[in-house]
Amino acid sequence: MERVIRMFVSVLLFLCLMWVVHATLLEAPPTSQSGPQCMNWGVYEREKVRVYEGEAGRIHCPLFSHPKLYNYAQIQSTGHTLLWYRHTHELEEPVDLSLPTFVKHRDALWIQPASMQDRGEYICILRNMSSCVKIGVRLDVVPRMGDCDDTLHRNFSVPLQSNYTLRCPNVQHLPSKTYNVVWYHHCKSDFFDRIYRDVRNHELMIYQMFYFYVGPYTCVVTYQSNGHTLNYTHTITLRAVSNGEAKEPMIWNPAVNDIYTVSVGKDAKLACRAFLPYLNDEEPQVWWSINNKTLEELSEPRYSSPAVRVLEDDYGDRKVERILNVSPFKEEDLHKEFRCSVQNSKGFDSKVATLKEEVYIPSVELGCGLGVTLVLALLLFVLYRVFWLEVHLLYRSWFGTDERDTDGKEYDVYISYARDTEEEEFVMATLRRVLEAEFGYTVCIFDRDSLPGGTVTEETLQFVSRSRRLLVILSACSAFRDAQALLEVRAGVSAMLRGGSVKLVLVQFKTTHTTRDKSHKRDTHKCVKELRRARIALALVQWEGDKSTSLTSHFWKKLRLQLPVRTPPQTTKHTQDTSYTDEKQKSENLAESVLRCMQASRRLVVVLSGACVCEKSVQKLECGLCVYLHGTCGTPLITVRWRRGLRAPCCRELTELRRCAICVHWHGAQSQHPTSRFWKRLRLALPVRPLALGPRLIDSTSSHSDLAAVALRHTHTHPRAHLHTGGKRARGCEVCASDSKQVNSRGNSKIQSTHC
Repeated sequence: MERVIRMFVSVLLFLCLMWVVHATLLEAPPTSQSGPQCMNWGVYEREKVRVYEGEAGRIHCPLFSHPKLYNYAQIQSTGHTLLWYRHTHELEEPVDLSLPTFVKHRDALWIQPASMQDRGEYICILRNMSSCVKIGVRLDVVPRMGDCDDTLHRNFSVPLQSNYTLRCPNVQHLPSKTYNVVWYHHCKSDFFDRIYRDVRNHELMIYQMFYFYVGPYTCVVTYQSNGHTLNYTHTITLRAVSNGEAKEPMIWNPAVNDIYTVSVGKDAKLACRAFLPYLNDEEPQVWWSINNKTLEELSEPRYSSPAVRVLEDDYGDRKVERILNVSPFKEEDLHKEFRCSVQNSKGFDSKVATLKEEVYIPSVELGCGLGVTLVLALLLFVLYRVFWLEVHLLYRSWFGTDERDTDGKEYDVYISYARDTEEEEFVMATLRRVLEAEFGYTVCIFDRDSLPGGTVTEETLQFVSRSRRLLVILSACSAFRDAQALLEVRAGVSAMLRGGSVKLVLVQFKTTHTTRDKSHKRDTHKCVKELRRARIALALVQWEGDKSTSLTSHFWKKLRLQLPVRTPPQTTKHTQDTSYTDEKQKSENLAESVLRCMQASRRLVVVLSGACVCEKSVQKLECGLCVYLHGTCGTPLITVRWRRGLRAPCCRELTELRRCAICVHWHGAQSQHPTSRFWKRLRLALPVRPLALGPRLIDSTSSHSDLAAVALRHTHTHPRAHLHTGGKRARGCEVCASDSKQVNSRGNSKIQSTHC
């Protein structure tokens, strides 16, 4: 029995010993809640662990970052234990170190290799029986984007012309003592020249730093662990910085001679530019102060200063600018001290800004005014270039002087043209009609306005001297083949050169063409000779055919510029009262003019062309006067039947006229030739003229072209009382006889012609 008890006690002691050994070997790590309360230091944000997916990663406990606080060699003697937990779903679970992925090596936790499921927060706990401290570290797993991915990198600054040694991080903390390191620069491994760069003992040696050595340097570490080949990659980016000796900051602006111009009432900007040398990644300070107080101390919203702006970065030596905004700038600010200051660990600099009030210059107003003036001047210049004729005519109509009030002349225009040409038709049908009827000018035409029996030369000189303008119609110098036209031009040129009383105006009716005819060359030479001295002062107006027919064409505008000024007549209050008297006086002047023309003629020719001709007042008056003069004075009458449509007379005067007149018939084309029966019979009825007198045998006057001129000439040459007396005496044969005697004494023949 005693033996059984001993055996039972021995077995019991053995089981207790085995339980103690098992409890010692397989002691479960205590939870964070067991033992004393842990001091939580939060999450270590200064350094975040980032590894590539599929590579090994090392999580270092931040508690040992400060050796004076915690040292891994010392905690073992004080009974401290380092435990690792993982924060998942708001719970702290211990890291299963039995898995091959997690390896605890001294003060770090290795994850080999890391996957996306390993991301999260890891907690390291340092505790003993009396104290407990914990801190969290974040792990970020980044997918690799290629062999040359430099997403995970560190930046280091290396002074130029200095040496530097690159060490691959965490190599000395590898759980394996055997490893291999390969260095790359810009993804190239054959960059070593062994003169300025070389690899020794897995370290990259840079003997002299140059600016082209900057960029990413990548180290790839390969090692063995638990029978697996693992690797991890680290990238270090080098940046070259200045190696200058001067390390004190310096302010460039404001300088001694710098003056800041400000405007009271407007926003002001004061710029401070400074030079900040590189100083071990130290951030210098640049600030503005007003009356030795910073903007934070003033707390006035009118003053603001945005962040420092880097103007230039030369390998770490920076040129920066800081703006002080004053919104708005007041009068009192002119008496304040605005100071810019800069400071780093090596020195301090400060400058005061000199302010000057800006004198207001209305540059915008001046610019706008000048621009508007230039635009208006340009617009006026363009308008003048386009409408210069209208501008001149408008100016003449407003400010021009009417020459009729000063020179005492009777005619505005004397027209000189070649007879029996197209120019004569142009003058009679177009030029004379427009000038007299449309523009109100007094026109003088020698063939129309000259009295029968006078001397041609004397009357021509008188007409030219009594006219304000001499209008010469040119058409290949054809006007100078006519002796009368040449005389008119010579008279006008002489009057113009003597005193300028007559001004010449040339109208180019047709373009001059050259010819080989000698006679024409002589005439052209004569034309040039007559106008050579006056050519400089002469004005030439070109007739352009159909383009010049309109009264608003350039031809008529240019012609009006050369003619005398005509101011529009002013309307008076008694105009309506005197209108009837004027019409009556006009009718009396017309009757006197018709009677005087007929009394001065040896033959009266009446052209019969229609049945209703006698309804016109002038023709009816002429027919009655023809019959009256034939009955009282015995003046021969001649009627020319131009058309055969007249069967019965339409009035009593025409019946009496046909009864006592010699009738000559016009037979159309058969009568056009000068040797036809029509012209022979007509010449038999006209006065006899010998051939020695020349080609212009008989002078004639027409009721349609010369009545107004006769009335005007009679008004200037005879008193009004004499006209009334002569009109009474014209009723008897004595008047006709005396007038006929006067006409015969001149030695010229005159025919009064009218047509119905």
